[in-house]
Amino acid sequence: MNRFVKLHHDKYRPTIGMLGVNTTYRSEALIFDGARQAAKEHGANFIYFSPFVTDLDLMRELRAAPDAGLPIRRKIDQIADHLAAFDLDGLIIIGWAREFDEVHVPYFRDRLAPVRLLSIGKPHAEAGIPSIVVPGGDYIRELVRHLHKVHGRRRIGYIPSWTLDDRADCYAIELRELGCYDERLIVPLEALEGIHDVGERLRRSVEWLVDEQPEPVDAILTTNETDGLVVLDLLKERGIRVPEDVALATYEDSFLIAYSKPALTTIDYPFHDIGYGAVEQLCRMMLGEEFPLIREIPSIIHYRDSCGCTVDRIRPVSDEPPADAALAPAADPDREAPEALRAEIPVPASTGASLPPAHCAISRQTAADDSWRTIHGGALARLQRA
Repeated sequence: MNRFVKLHHDKYRPTIGMLGVNTTYRSEALIFDGARQAAKEHGANFIYFSPFVTDLDLMRELRAAPDAGLPIRRKIDQIADHLAAFDLDGLIIIGWAREFDEVHVPYFRDRLAPVRLLSIGKPHAEAGIPSIVVPGGDYIRELVRHLHKVHGRRRIGYIPSWTLDDRADCYAIELRELGCYDERLIVPLEALEGIHDVGERLRRSVEWLVDEQPEPVDAILTTNETDGLVVLDLLKERGIRVPEDVALATYEDSFLIAYSKPALTTIDYPFHDIGYGAVEQLCRMMLGEEFPLIREIPSIIHYRDSCGCTVDRIRPVSDEPPADAALAPAADPDREAPEALRAEIPVPASTGASLPPAHCAISRQTAADDSWRTIHGGALARLQRA
């Protein structure tokens, strides 16, 4: 094991690194911020290593064949040689990176030994690497169930991520249980083979789901923030209304997602918490504490305009006016607004959630008309978790 830097009073200060994938990703900045905060609180040195390849020939090979085995191994060798100079005690890797797929991660582990590795975002238990993940498949199932049971969607298309994970399997399992599974609604990786541009990849995916199906889709799921926003634009280009014609939901939350038009329903991915938890776990492991090989961090689903759930469409519980307006009871907004919220955004029984008595007002800027509205009752945040 690498030596710790010895401090006074027999305390040790571990050195932990994080290997980046793309410095332009907002998600990576959030992971870094959480990791930096944990390192400060737990007395660790923390080094962020930006993605790099110094061999120009290797860069050309990776661009030409990003999934090819030999160029990836050469990239791993360059990374390992560079990291060796820093005497790391632990290293955080972003598990969905191409060089950390099931084929190459054992080679990376062996090249970095004896540095302790911890994977975030994707488990690598088969390689004996501790991992911190979000149970994304469970949330995908919950979202599919919501689209079907609450909004009546049956033809729910799915655009997979660049690398395989369990979310597509969970999507298929849930639709089978609901009795509306159609394998043609999962965009096949073969149809995207050789496409490395994000925009072109998503344009091809929308063509597959909208133009090449015997029946049009009535909902689409994507697996990250960028995909959700680009697909929204592609649907608008075609004159397809969201959510009236096609509901849209995605993965990862941000201000761009929350204030797009329409605001996108999404599974919030806790990047900051994962970064914090990774450094904290490595520090505690170095002190002898044991952790499960795979540790899960929970998240929530934000139900918004793009699936049809929106507080902008609050309506009275009864659409029938009283026969005699003079005899109608006086309106009680503190009572009616939570009931309308419940009618618009049902809370699944499995959550055990219930609306508390209305006692305060929550202000929210709507995505539909940029005006401020006041929603009475303290339950909006809880409803968003439904």
